[in-house]
This record gives sequence, C-alpha cells and structure tokens, in this order.
Amino acid sequence: IRALRPDIVVCDIEMPVYTGVQLLEIFSESAPDIVFIMLTNYQDFELLQSALHFNASDYLLKSGLKPEKLAAAIEKARQLHQERQQMQRYHWVQDLSDRPHAGNADRQPASSAASARREPPNGSHGAVRFASCL
Repeated sequence: IRALRPDIVVCDIEMPVYTGVQLLEIFSESAPDIVFIMLTNYQDFELLQSALHFNASDYLLKSGLKPEKLAAAIEKARQLHQERQQMQRYHWVQDLSDRPHAGNADRQPASSAASARREPPNGSHGAVRFASCL
C-alpha cells in the first residue's frame, strides 16, 4: 500500500500477516485520505464496529455480493476520497495562513504535511488509484 499509494483499498478482513482492521488502523493515521472498503464472510458486529471506528467507507459480505453493490461501494469510496482530500487541502491552507508571512520559505508546507497531502498527477484529476488486499 505504501509503495502503490492508492486512493481506495479493497481489503479482506482475514489475511495472513495483518487483518484488514489492523491495516485500516495503521493507514487511518499515516494516510488518512486512503479509503478502505472491507470485505468479509463474517457477520461479526465487533469487526464491523472496528472497521467503522477507523473510517472504513463500507463493510461488505462476500457471500452474495452483487456487482451493483460493489460498484456502489466503490463510487461511495471515490466521493469520500475526494472529500478527504479537500479537507486536507483546507487544513493545509489554514496551516499556511497561521504562519508568519516573512517570505516564500515560510509559506512552504512542512515535509510531513507535504507527504500527507497527495495531489493527483497533472492531467489525472478525477482518476482513482486502487489496491486490493484480497
């Protein structure tokens, strides 16, 4: 996920190294604009609660999952990703406006803010990058 820098991750709850909820927890802090759609075969309320706590956009049961439902979840995740990016840009601008205006060097974002804010490459506005952890 770190290497691919996706916008949306479709992730299974049960995986060999990390659970989907563990990945979601890790990336909800380090890359909060990445949106997770969780897939599972378990109707487990605690897993659902954990996924929602870490801001998963959806929690879908694999059994009986129809293409229309997955497409709707992806569209919802795409919109949520755009909202999260807008919020990050807003906070970045707010941070800049709170700094002293001594010169252009003071107007540059801190390196952590710059790395957290991920602009789409030129010409790809609206394009969404996906990763799957299934």
